[in-house]
Amino acid sequence: MTEDVAEDGTASHGAVPFISRVRIKNYKSIASCDVRLGPLTILGGLNGLGKSNFLDALAFMTRALATTVEEATDERGGLDEILRRVPDQARSFSIGIEAGMPWWRPELGSLASYEFELGPSRRETGFEVIREEGRLPSRAGTSPFRREGGSIIIESHEGQETTNLPPDRLFSHSRSKRVSNFSSGLSRPRFYNFNMETLRRPQPSATRPLLRGGGEALGDVIAAR
Repeated sequence: MTEDVAEDGTASHGAVPFISRVRIKNYKSIASCDVRLGPLTILGGLNGLGKSNFLDALAFMTRALATTVEEATDERGGLDEILRRVPDQARSFSIGIEAGMPWWRPELGSLASYEFELGPSRRETGFEVIREEGRLPSRAGTSPFRREGGSIIIESHEGQETTNLPPDRLFSHSRSKRVSNFSSGLSRPRFYNFNMETLRRPQPSATRPLLRGGGEALGDVIAAR
């Protein structure tokens, strides 16, 4: 399937970025990691080494961008269930990625990056965005963006663009069209962590099967292809 590319380099529908690098710190059992990904990357190792948490960190990012940080956090039992606990209780966690944007013209450069850090709110109960930064593809190379207090600031050859945000909202809530296109792309990937107990159990057949996170409907999906 081809993508129709608009004048600003964005796809008109459904493009998914290729995530080529992942950096995670203090997310559940993961103290720190910096992993390069290829078109096919296999995570291997003994139980309890963090494979599932690695995938869950990416799923957290896409969920938080598509909805809100609050929804993504609540689905995992709250911030205390996400922050690494051993050997000491972490005060924040961060997730960062580098990704190719397939809808951006190759001659303009398509590599983008994004990273955020979340921690408990200093003002009241709950959490806040401590740090948020990255770079967007642009005709002049890349446009860096960063969070300063309650604002997202995007630098470009055309000048500076600023959007105000609450302390518990990510840049995906910015009104900037370029930010919206980027965050929309990052919210599209889906991550699957097959549960062997689930796969062993008989499952109802579906006319239009949809693969779920634990592997539900895997047989129907394979048969449909």
